[in-house]
Amino acid sequence: MLWCAALALSGCITPNSQFDAIAADHELQKTQLTGTAFQHILYATQRPRTGSTLHVYFGSDGTPWLRDRPSDDPSPRVPLTIQLMLQDDASSVYVGRPCYHGFAKSPGCNSPLWTSGRYSEAIVSSMAAVTSAYAERHGYSAVVLIGYSGGGVLATLVAPHLKDLKGLITVAANLDIDAWADYHGYEPLDSSLNPAGIEEFDIRAKQIHFYGADDKVVAPVTADRFFDRNPSATREIVPDFDHVCCWIASWPVILDRALKNLESSY
Repeated sequence: MLWCAALALSGCITPNSQFDAIAADHELQKTQLTGTAFQHILYATQRPRTGSTLHVYFGSDGTPWLRDRPSDDPSPRVPLTIQLMLQDDASSVYVGRPCYHGFAKSPGCNSPLWTSGRYSEAIVSSMAAVTSAYAERHGYSAVVLIGYSGGGVLATLVAPHLKDLKGLITVAANLDIDAWADYHGYEPLDSSLNPAGIEEFDIRAKQIHFYGADDKVVAPVTADRFFDRNPSATREIVPDFDHVCCWIASWPVILDRALKNLESSY
């Protein structure tokens, strides 16, 4: 594959080996848990606990397509979300999606689950189940969901399913998937749930959604309908940021501001 050549001159560094290398370098604990019908890979920080709240990170859509066909492995090639988590001082865990991180050929997995159905009820239910199971197993009484790009869509869809949700934070999330597809001229994700299209969308915890003013992948304007229908949601557009730049470098400051905003609601 061409992306292998870009990652290494000799041998192919797979997305999974890249995540595992980051985990080893930063002493993250890798575990495997069952959600509903799917297996998930999780990477957790092992810092001393700072309280009863767990920060749960959901990653991007990764590589659902390669050229004109579904990818054999949709796992993210650029591990931006886990790099955000590494700068978070709170107890944190990265929750991989169904069929990602080596599970693409597992029973029940098929390419629609990372293409047109990447935000389907089956995916949302499994992400919610594994998040709740991990938090309960490790004794956390509250969860803050944090999602980047398509992971922000999933975090928003999962949020109403968590009884212990304390807050929702997204970065560059395409929260109206129909408007986002129209903006790019993509085929609609017709097997997915659309946060902007849900009539009774009940997120009782405070929610903050960040966008880069220069983001051409998820232009802030594509999410207008979501915010029109969810007036309690806060949108913050960050000048000079795009879809990648400069979230990692600025994450400690952005996260601290977001968490203080969440705390002010309690």
